[in-house]
Amino acid sequence: MDPYYNFKKSLLSYFRSRLIILIITSIYSLLILLLVVNRFWQFEAFYYNQGYYESSVWNISRFKPPIVDHQALGRVNIFADHFIPSIFLLSPLYWFTKSYLTTPVAVSIGVGISVLIAYEIASKLIRSRFLTFSLLFAYMFFVGLQNALITFLDPIVLMTPFLMFLFWTILNDKIKLFYPIFLINLGFKETVASLGLTLGIFLFFYKKSWKKHGLKIILISITYALLVTRLIIPRFAPSSNFFYEPNWILVLKEFLPRFFFPLIKTQTIFASLAAFGFLPLFIPFFLPLILQDFILRFVVVYQSALRWDLGLHYNANLAVLLFVGSVLSVHKLQDYKFFKKVYIPLAIFIIFITIIFHRFVYHGPFGLLYNPEFYKHTGRQQFMWDFIRKIPKEGKIMTQSNLAVFFTHEDLYIIRDCQKINRYKPDVIAFDIRSGQNPNNLFPTDEKTLRELTKILDNQSGYSKLFDDGSRYIYTKRKDKEVVIKCPQNEY
Repeated sequence: MDPYYNFKKSLLSYFRSRLIILIITSIYSLLILLLVVNRFWQFEAFYYNQGYYESSVWNISRFKPPIVDHQALGRVNIFADHFIPSIFLLSPLYWFTKSYLTTPVAVSIGVGISVLIAYEIASKLIRSRFLTFSLLFAYMFFVGLQNALITFLDPIVLMTPFLMFLFWTILNDKIKLFYPIFLINLGFKETVASLGLTLGIFLFFYKKSWKKHGLKIILISITYALLVTRLIIPRFAPSSNFFYEPNWILVLKEFLPRFFFPLIKTQTIFASLAAFGFLPLFIPFFLPLILQDFILRFVVVYQSALRWDLGLHYNANLAVLLFVGSVLSVHKLQDYKFFKKVYIPLAIFIIFITIIFHRFVYHGPFGLLYNPEFYKHTGRQQFMWDFIRKIPKEGKIMTQSNLAVFFTHEDLYIIRDCQKINRYKPDVIAFDIRSGQNPNNLFPTDEKTLRELTKILDNQSGYSKLFDDGSRYIYTKRKDKEVVIKCPQNEY
């Protein structure tokens, strides 16, 4: 028998048996792309995080060090901030294209593929197709995952299909495949070691054949965390320290109040579990995986309120963990008589609560897709594209956060203040201070600082004004004058 014929026959058989989920995955991926691409074209992508990580991916594709402009550390190798080698899996894409949309599109497709992997996990363990698809619905439209998608490129969002696939290798006893996939997941961020530690605990109790592997994963995760935070990151950091090192004494002393308060944290925990019908609570040996996610965000990194709700990229891993925990819980409960009586109402509740959270409580970003004004807004951005084209791409370019994502393949600097201009002496300075903008457009500076900066630049001989329409400015460094700017003494 022809091997090619057998392969073709198997492939056709797979597509026929997975037709519904393949259609769902394709439609979902298209929805993500519509959302992400339109937001990108509306200048709603920012240097932190999109440009920050994308510039690193680009530099590696050109065999250059991944130098970034960190808001606190300054111009550093990205490994001085986070150890994220797995994100460079995207770098080969830039051997075929130079488009700034490359990484957002790759992340969108990756999250779409995670739905197909999720189906393979659920269909293996859950007998009810209705409950399977209700959990897939909860995963796809979990508000935390929706918000993660509109942060564009972030290592944790990119990790989503790899983490889902990691659980597929476990549930299908693919031990040889498990270890390389686990190492790839570790490489998305040093904090994934915490997930690895609790994954080892889960594996120890999950199945007898996985006990020794659970112990190995615990050892690997602890070793990896120490190696990265004590040796690798300090090697690149200006201060030779791990920038995010917490005060462990305070973490232990204030653990409970930090975990539950402010109240937004308790609300986030409740909403996350409710979105999946509270099913993860019924699988105790999986709970440490979910708890470590909340502990990292609520207790260890206590000062960052941005991590406490269902916004930004911090909930991408959580979506996968809640889904897998729910599937394992159903797999455990489905043989009980009482569960056979309640699983249909439970599935309906999961669909209902997902819709309520998305539409009325948290107003998920997917809501933009059925708002015609969203697409009209994209069409109104031509004046900004004209401005972008006026900005020269020669030499050092200093610009603001939402414009920077279109210059990440250049020698890029994020504008902050007069002192930074004096320090780096960029060849081009460009910014947009129209009133009513998203404050993230200007982060880490603000409109007031930039308005004062225009006065300083206008009165200095080191720069010439290339463009000025009253709110958008482009300055270029003069070749016949040295840049020496007198900055206000009270400037940070």
